[in-house]
Amino acid sequence: MNDRMLANSISRRAVIGSLLAGASGLQGCAEVKDLYGFRLDVRLHLPNRHIDVHAVRRQAEVRYYDWVPTANRSYSPVSGQAVPVDIDGRTLFITRTGFQQWSDKNHRFSYYGDGERVIGSTWTPEIIYRDRRLLFPPDWGSSGEIIDIQPHEMPALAVFDDTKRPETIRIIPPNNLGDEFPGLRLGRCTVRPSAEKTSKTDVRERLPWLNEQNRSLPDLGDHVYPDEDMFG
Repeated sequence: MNDRMLANSISRRAVIGSLLAGASGLQGCAEVKDLYGFRLDVRLHLPNRHIDVHAVRRQAEVRYYDWVPTANRSYSPVSGQAVPVDIDGRTLFITRTGFQQWSDKNHRFSYYGDGERVIGSTWTPEIIYRDRRLLFPPDWGSSGEIIDIQPHEMPALAVFDDTKRPETIRIIPPNNLGDEFPGLRLGRCTVRPSAEKTSKTDVRERLPWLNEQNRSLPDLGDHVYPDEDMFG
């Protein structure tokens, strides 16, 4: 990780940390606005039982003041942690990362779901609207609707061959869960607005290298790494 990426990572962790603590308003040289919370509900079916998983996250907007010399005037951090799910001696991680669509014609980001689907952005309800080609989606912060999520609209699901070694991560397509965990399949999955506290899990105890700032991490594609952006 170069100096610029490290500095940006540290800066974003500081802002997200203040958001988790309930901070609002001004944060140094930027304004932090809490936008909305959302709850992801996932049902996992096994042959003789089911597992219900819940993850609550909050979306914020950080906007730098005009006098701050930066090319990126704003960004949108999401607080809340990835959820580890223990299944028959192994662990499935429901991450905070989603997927992006890239136009086949000019290799630019597509808002219409008409290109290659690659792991990339932080997962939020807006990704679902974009995948469904809704040009004028409702305001999620004030919407009370519950959205049923299709398997391809899920956040990235990950496993590790060895949780002590980040390079052993593998992203698992939702429809292929049974290949990793015999008999496992997705049940109903939904996302809804929520005012609940964000999810706190033991993901950093399970993946202790997340706390190592200078750890070399594998690139999963388009500069996406198994780091704090993916796991919280």
